Amino acid sequence: MFRGRNLLVVWAVVMAGLLVFLGPAWGAVSTTLVISEVQVAGATTSVEFIELYNPTNAGIDLNGYRLVRRTTIGTADTNLYAWAVSAIIPPKKFLLIASTSYVGSPAANFTWVGNLIVINQGVALRYGALDTGTIIDSVAWGTATNAFREGGVAASNPAANGSIERKANGTSTSGTMGLGGADEFKGNGEDTNVNGSNFVTRVVSQPQNAASAEEPDVTPPAALTNLAASAGATEGQINVSWTAPGDDGWVGTATSYEVKYSTSAINAGNYASATTYVQSWVPVAGGGAENRVLSGLTGGTTYFLAIETKDEIPNQAALSNSMSAAAQTDVTAPAALTNLAATTGTYETEISLTRKAAGDDAWTGTATSYIVKYSTSAITTPAQFDAASLYPQSWTPLSALSNESRTLTGLTRGTTYYISIKTRDEVPLDSGLSNTSGNSAAAATDILAPAALTNLAAATGPTEGVIHLTWTAPADNGWTGGGGAGFTGR
Repeated sequence: MFRGRNLLVVWAVVMAGLLVFLGPAWGAVSTTLVISEVQVAGATTSVEFIELYNPTNAGIDLNGYRLVRRTTIGTADTNLYAWAVSAIIPPKKFLLIASTSYVGSPAANFTWVGNLIVINQGVALRYGALDTGTIIDSVAWGTATNAFREGGVAASNPAANGSIERKANGTSTSGTMGLGGADEFKGNGEDTNVNGSNFVTRVVSQPQNAASAEEPDVTPPAALTNLAASAGATEGQINVSWTAPGDDGWVGTATSYEVKYSTSAINAGNYASATTYVQSWVPVAGGGAENRVLSGLTGGTTYFLAIETKDEIPNQAALSNSMSAAAQTDVTAPAALTNLAATTGTYETEISLTRKAAGDDAWTGTATSYIVKYSTSAITTPAQFDAASLYPQSWTPLSALSNESRTLTGLTRGTTYYISIKTRDEVPLDSGLSNTSGNSAAAATDILAPAALTNLAAATGPTEGVIHLTWTAPADNGWTGGGGAGFTGR
């Protein structure tokens, strides 16, 4: 039974298995301490004990707690032992409280005087005053019907020298909990708030005290049951959310997550072969909300996801529910060019362009292509861009922020043109218009004469009055470009 409140916490340390008491301090206490074993009689009826167990991963301070008893149908508490100073039970450890008649091994850590618990009764661990303090855990046995009976079903009456012991798990039996049994060292953490099913009857009691060995953590985190997935905010992302399990079931804080993904459904049979998503997520406390992002996936591809949670041992949870979602496609267009510059080209009909390349996503990555428009009037609006002439090209963009230089050719010499460029990615998503100043220039006129002939040769012609001339023809611009307009001979 876990029915806690915010409690006074004080500090103690355990040295060589003994409780050492220190001064009080304020804080909060876990509410998962349990009554783990009860003996009501040994060689005599006064040889009795109550064992407490801390199944959590944090020390629990008993300052302010008390053990109380009620008779079969009793409605008032009888005090067994009350803690007025700090006494911490470390994680996975025990504490033994017994009557002064108990002289068995191991020794009791605390004692009460008298024969106070017998068959057909019940005991409780309270925080606070008799009768009204918060019940942290309780158990009743035999025919007891008092308020300490959990779930309406009491545990059985233990025989002399025997006990009732809380199970380690739901399948524990008297045999598995006994000496050499499979559950002997798996703690006493089973608590569904039904005494009759949470306790087994031991023929021979087996108490443990503060010096007894720590019980190993054998309880895995709970399996996720509400894993949800949806497309993320940016390309290649999937958002996932779930309720965090704890270190032990839903209690405490787990250590890590193992996240798997696949393009086909994930089940227990193929979980191991699914791709592991590398992450270092730190789990929140059990019951808290987890919201995480998977990145680096292929945009538009549907992925199935599953998660298993681990504790510090590591005990690993069972497989979560499997969910699927499509990774976000590219939703970020290339950036609009901001430093497009146009100047008159080197050769006639040319305009030279320079700029810093935009990326696939704003200023990152590498875009796919350009849309280049030109007009004899300014291009400052999308409508003007659409109406402008398309300059055919197959330029391959460089990576984002690289310096690019390109040349427009075939324009009308001496005519001023306004140039505007949009950058396109693979989706395709288009950037906005490039800058609208510094983006105009006149196409180059013809400023280079044909080259002078250097190999003109003359020879007597085949007939009277004829001279035969030969040479290498120059071009329109020196030795480049098309042919000149003609020749003048003298």
